[in-house]
Amino acid sequence: MILNTFERLVVNQPLRPFLQRWLEARPLLKMGGKARGRVLEIGCGQGLGAQILMQDFGVDELHGFDLDRRQLQRAQKRLNGTSKVHLWQGCANQLPTPAHFYDAVFDFNVLHHIPDWQCSLNELARVMKPGAKLYLLETLSFFLNNPLSRILMKHPRQNRFNFQQLCDGMNEAGFEILQHCKLSGSFCWMVAQYGG
Repeated sequence: MILNTFERLVVNQPLRPFLQRWLEARPLLKMGGKARGRVLEIGCGQGLGAQILMQDFGVDELHGFDLDRRQLQRAQKRLNGTSKVHLWQGCANQLPTPAHFYDAVFDFNVLHHIPDWQCSLNELARVMKPGAKLYLLETLSFFLNNPLSRILMKHPRQNRFNFQQLCDGMNEAGFEILQHCKLSGSFCWMVAQYGG
């Protein structure tokens, strides 16, 4: 799903680097530790996550994709000349990589944008090595279903998940949840391991 104008303004505003590093990535780093090896970021946006993953998580090689061509162009410009980063346009339901390819996968608030998020979890499991970690920050249905969110943001209306539904979907896809924390039923941070 491509972001609407309001959402694009939110994710491209000047405070975004600070917010993504300290409110999104740092809790995941504390829960799951560094992420060495070949790593995938779904919905890479303007490339801030890629920079954080390289600097803070110690990623050796980063692959990232985004459905939104404009965001991908921003990421390519931001990361120009970084040989360890490989970007493409695509979606999380069909990844152009072989099975058991990644040592870790990161989701900075992308899964809730995908209508068939369960399919995406299965596809992520397919491309992850056994024992690989999934680092995930997600927005839950309680926040997405409030009237203001419905007006301002474009999200799929059907098949949204609360915390328990997300946990169930993760388990069904073969993930074991290692650590998690929630904020008022609206947001959650989670680190899970793929069992293979």
